[in-house]
Amino acid sequence: MADVFISYAQADKPRVEPIAQALAGRGFDVFWDMQATPDAAARALDGASAVVAVWSQAAAAVPVPQVVNTGRDREILAPIFLDPVGAPLGYGQFQGETLTGYPAPPADAAFERLVTVLQGYKAAAAAKIGVKTGAHQPQPLVSTPARPGARKMLVWGALAVVIVALLVIVYQGSHTNEGPVVEGPAETLGARERYGLSDAEIASLAPDALVRKAMEKSSFEAIDAAAAEDKLSLGLLCLSHYYGVGTPRDDAAAAQTCARSRAQGTSVATYVLSLITRTGQGGVTADPVAADALLKEAANAGDARAQRDIAIAQRASNPAAARAEAEKCAAQGNIDCRFTYAQMLANGEGGKKDLVAAKTAYDALALEFNAPAIRELGKFYRDGVGVPNRDIEEAVTHFQRAAVLDDGEASYRLGELAETGTGLPKSASDALAFYEEARIDGYAPADAAIARLKVAKK
Repeated sequence: MADVFISYAQADKPRVEPIAQALAGRGFDVFWDMQATPDAAARALDGASAVVAVWSQAAAAVPVPQVVNTGRDREILAPIFLDPVGAPLGYGQFQGETLTGYPAPPADAAFERLVTVLQGYKAAAAAKIGVKTGAHQPQPLVSTPARPGARKMLVWGALAVVIVALLVIVYQGSHTNEGPVVEGPAETLGARERYGLSDAEIASLAPDALVRKAMEKSSFEAIDAAAAEDKLSLGLLCLSHYYGVGTPRDDAAAAQTCARSRAQGTSVATYVLSLITRTGQGGVTADPVAADALLKEAANAGDARAQRDIAIAQRASNPAAARAEAEKCAAQGNIDCRFTYAQMLANGEGGKKDLVAAKTAYDALALEFNAPAIRELGKFYRDGVGVPNRDIEEAVTHFQRAAVLDDGEASYRLGELAETGTGLPKSASDALAFYEEARIDGYAPADAAIARLKVAKK
């Protein structure tokens, strides 16, 4: 069974091969055969503890593979960049490693960080069966690392496994029966008794995670048998076929069962049908307009996954509508929406600015080790915005914590502070090192800062 599933554009195969081999040499069981049968790929994905998405110029020219969506929804995605391209829309929240210069054998700090992240995912997957929701409380991160180069090497190894394991605990805890209950159609009838699912989980849990959780108390055969009389079971049958959970993946069967389930008003089936329609799977003709209509239908039915996708897509063009959708799915506990909504509150996007509410949201996310939220708190303290007083020391602490979690912008902000001697000793060499880490973590503005400092050195 694979530990790591690598998704890449076929044109990048010569560049990916040495990375796959190097990961195998570090003890991972790696699946990267894009020519494998659908059943083999589905089985590999089903057991994988991490999905490595390879972003490149070739990958940017084709639609995002479904396996990457699965990695995102299961929160086990580890992106890597082979070219100076940005992450596709909807994936920017995942910090990736830049592995340029390949196909030379990987042997640099970025590759080591990737290995550490994958080890953390693997450890979390192994521990997940024994994890009890709420059994542990998150511990504070190291707040005062030293020079940037040594900082990650010292802290990452000790923190990665703990952080990822705690993320699993927090993620599970945010989806218990004590979470917010979504008012919606009666598709949840019998859910607690038959599958142990709450209304909130049905509305917002990643689709493949939803069917996996249902199968903890049931089986594919039982779900299939109940599908004729129970609309929740029909919806789960749709997910099972689409994600290959409990049965080999079957896009045609998924399209048929999802359409039947949608007719009964099951929002998660409508959401998955929008994915099928957008890419044209299972004999369905690709139709982006129809896919958008299905996505809106699912969102109107209270599906947090659909609301998230709409909020991300409309944020620039229609911020008021995006904010409304983000608020809806944030209330259901969706992490992407919680961060997006907090940002919109802080910036006054699509409505009134509310710094108090934004800080409250960031604080809650920070307890779950959400690096972007920790970084935004650093900005609040740096600028004296949303907090009682400006506090540079607290700002540095937050930037350092986010940087340890590979947030490129946080490293960049530390570079700015080191360059000006604000909250950190003034040091051009330290600033340069921070900027270089920001570039490695994919923060594009770091390139100009590095070039400027290197010219100043001459």
